[in-house]
Amino acid sequence: MNAFFKIAFFALFIGSYLPGYSQEFETAIKERPVLKDARRNQKETRGRTVLSLPFFEDFTNTDYYPSADQWQDSMVYINNVLGRRIQSRGIATFDALNAKGLPYSPNSAFASVYADSLTSQLIDLSAHSPGDSVYLSFLFEGKGNGFAPQAADSLMLFFQRSNGSWAKVWEQKGAAMESFATALIPLTDTTLFHSDFRFRFVNKATFNVGNAHWHIDYLKMDTGRHYQDSINNDLAFSYWGNDDYNRSLLNEYMAMPYNHFDANRTVHYSGLLGMTLRNTWLTTQQANIVLQLNNSQTGANLITSPQQTFVPFNDRQGLDIAVPGTASVLTANGNEPFTIDAKAYWTQPVTGDYSAANDTITYRQTFSNYFAYDDGSAESAYYMSSYQGVPSFVAQEYALSVRDTLRGVQIYFPRQVPDAANKMFYLQIYRKIDVVDGQNEMVYEQTDLYPDYESRVNGFVTYRFDNPPVLDAGAFYVALMFPAGGFSDSLYIGLDKNKRGANFRYYKVATQWEPSLIDGALMIRPLVGKAIPVSVAAVGSSAMTIEVFPNPAGQYIKVKTGAEITGLKYTILDILGKELKAGTVHGAKIDLGTLAAGIYLINFRDAKGRLSQKKIIKH
Repeated sequence: MNAFFKIAFFALFIGSYLPGYSQEFETAIKERPVLKDARRNQKETRGRTVLSLPFFEDFTNTDYYPSADQWQDSMVYINNVLGRRIQSRGIATFDALNAKGLPYSPNSAFASVYADSLTSQLIDLSAHSPGDSVYLSFLFEGKGNGFAPQAADSLMLFFQRSNGSWAKVWEQKGAAMESFATALIPLTDTTLFHSDFRFRFVNKATFNVGNAHWHIDYLKMDTGRHYQDSINNDLAFSYWGNDDYNRSLLNEYMAMPYNHFDANRTVHYSGLLGMTLRNTWLTTQQANIVLQLNNSQTGANLITSPQQTFVPFNDRQGLDIAVPGTASVLTANGNEPFTIDAKAYWTQPVTGDYSAANDTITYRQTFSNYFAYDDGSAESAYYMSSYQGVPSFVAQEYALSVRDTLRGVQIYFPRQVPDAANKMFYLQIYRKIDVVDGQNEMVYEQTDLYPDYESRVNGFVTYRFDNPPVLDAGAFYVALMFPAGGFSDSLYIGLDKNKRGANFRYYKVATQWEPSLIDGALMIRPLVGKAIPVSVAAVGSSAMTIEVFPNPAGQYIKVKTGAEITGLKYTILDILGKELKAGTVHGAKIDLGTLAAGIYLINFRDAKGRLSQKKIIKH
């Protein structure tokens, strides 16, 4: 068989085989970058804090970490994005990540660990007894918008006795749950009624399998309760969005440049801002809700007329409030970044309502130099797995309202175990792709790029284009291409699972693009407009011009570089990514004598930190 027919046969084989092999996947996130520089107020607690009954916590007035007024530790993550069907805004999430958002077991792919804990401040129960009918109740959920705890995972509750020992009083084994459930635990042991009582939640997690996401909310401990006393009599804001839609003043984007918004308001402006309320009373509750908007650039503001809504008992209710598209609060001077800060609240509290803190909810609408479908928080990670020897692609669609310059792209690459810093990718810009437009038209490509985990800002790293393309108004696609060879697939990209509806994402292996079947928005943000300031930490084309030969090689390969490259170091990996050999290039050659015949990847790094990657065959 001659060479041409061998190649043709191989291409035909790959094209017919890959659709069943190459797939897109979703996996658990293995870091929480917003916690990297967050401030833990527990460190500021001084002296002895002793609480008394009643104890109540719905995690409303905290940012990222639990309040030091109520809690002694800071291992859980306070958020409003990882739970599903949240009752009151703010939940505490347990996972396999520590207080700084990093894995408890970073070097072991499937370690089972006792992970997060949440310990109350001291509670003086010395004046009480079992006859006072003291109960602790709380809501809990496994999975939510995260990943389901595995069968070996669990969430546990402990009470501290007067002798200092801890008694396990409740446990929930790993399972996926469609909504929050209620637990109600009585205090019947006389040894629990002392001045230094505490309770503690602990989760057991299997890292790299599901990360064991558990969420708790609405903790209440008080006297005079009974086994059916799970009602809190509370009307609360749960989250922005009406049934997961109208979460933004924009129709599809969560953020975009103002000049593109203003040039096509009829397409981009939703005209509505949605919110969801939850009523835990046994009677229908009425609220008169006001929406207040403030423009950070012009100072303009808007306060809507009170809108009456009725929330059925023990149910949730969505509400949309209209904002006129001509309102001055939506107008800006020029195209400098600005925000519109939104606050919704009811005009007067509900009589007898248990918590007033959740009667207000806030939101920030951003207009800046980027397009974003995501809200800045990743609930999971997206990756592709492709057939060895065939590149794979993923693209996300955007649209320009006016002619503009594409300056670069921001991407959130979550950390992986093992480390993925050596996984190469290309950035490509398309005006057309075949599944949408009937043909492919690539207008820009930047090659030999790598995920950067050290220069990130709020999780994102900026990739600056060397020769920024100027694009006319219309659709364009930001694509990541993972080169053939099996070394660069399975590179994680942040995925915002709170994005509902169309995902504007496509993927390709071999011949044709296909619509993505995984919900959510990839955390990829194209940058437009003015040149990216030098002060912004950004990655340009970090590749070096390096040649290696002969290839296939015998005992040695020769390395040819430009004169500007100095201090060149190398790392040789096998096809599974295992490091086999490392060193510094001397005499423009590398000794391969100890390696068996096979395919290898060589990563090069020079004194300036620039990277290059080559695949070789040793015979």
